[in-house]
Amino acid sequence: DPVSNPEGEGSTATSIRFNPGGNAANFALALSALGGNAALYAAVGTDQNKEPDEREKILEDALTKYGVRAFLLRKKGRTAVTFALARPDGRRHFISDFGANMKFGVDDLPFLTGEFTHLHRAGFFWLPGLFGGGNLRILRDAKNIGMTTSLDTGTPPAEAETKEGTRENEENGKVSKEWENGEWDREQRKEVLSLLPYVDIYFANEAEISGMTTETDIRKGARLILRNGAGMVVVHRGEKGALLFTDNLEFHVPAQRIVPVNPTGAGDVFNAAFVHCFLQHRPPIECLRFAVRAGTLHTAVKERPYPTEEKIFPGKQIIPKGAR
Repeated sequence: DPVSNPEGEGSTATSIRFNPGGNAANFALALSALGGNAALYAAVGTDQNKEPDEREKILEDALTKYGVRAFLLRKKGRTAVTFALARPDGRRHFISDFGANMKFGVDDLPFLTGEFTHLHRAGFFWLPGLFGGGNLRILRDAKNIGMTTSLDTGTPPAEAETKEGTRENEENGKVSKEWENGEWDREQRKEVLSLLPYVDIYFANEAEISGMTTETDIRKGARLILRNGAGMVVVHRGEKGALLFTDNLEFHVPAQRIVPVNPTGAGDVFNAAFVHCFLQHRPPIECLRFAVRAGTLHTAVKERPYPTEEKIFPGKQIIPKGAR
């Protein structure tokens, strides 16, 4: 919930809640709420007795509630957690413990089969073990068996120093990161550029477009991503709505004015709604409108964070029945 005096030494919040989270989990939960058949592949931690820890139980309960199939790899260490501090104006600050994600590597990648139709690579910087070959392999394998793909890199985190020291924390799967002022480096840009020929939909916000491409003009940055192989670029713009770029199209959908009470995860809900519409072979412009409305509802309604089709456009069926 919104934090008072977020810039001061002390702050209060109206409440503190523990929710399932992470880009991939939010995407899967949102897609399932829309009626999609979603599965989540992720790493979780175990306690000293190799039993699921309390963080994993929160995630599993939510996945079960929304009907998301879970493929959870148990790793020594703690399940990742993020503290999301929401400011009254809707801005957020994240502090994350990578936990078991630090031990997810190339050998843990799933073997893709024709059972799946789309691969969404989310939580990009949460899985550093996939850099240098793993990300390329999973996206290329997906395309080779006829799947469509999407990628949301998010923002590179700024590393936070800890009393125990970075090396010890990495060994224990307890690297903390702060998600606000991380800068893109040359290797990160090179990694993402190598993936673009295997990406149908590239999701990003304006800062991420600029950081990845070094272009201050968002349109020039989006065009650069297209020239390097992405099928389309979809830009989250918060209160300014969203932009869509393809080789022959540029389209803007404005945002509806709301009071942001639940901004965390809105981008993931937006992505899930866009992909859900895209998988029904709807026009990209229609998918953009659908996604903006979904993200808006998630942000405005705390009690029901993952909107259904009926809530997004009451009385109007955007996605045909039976087309799942």
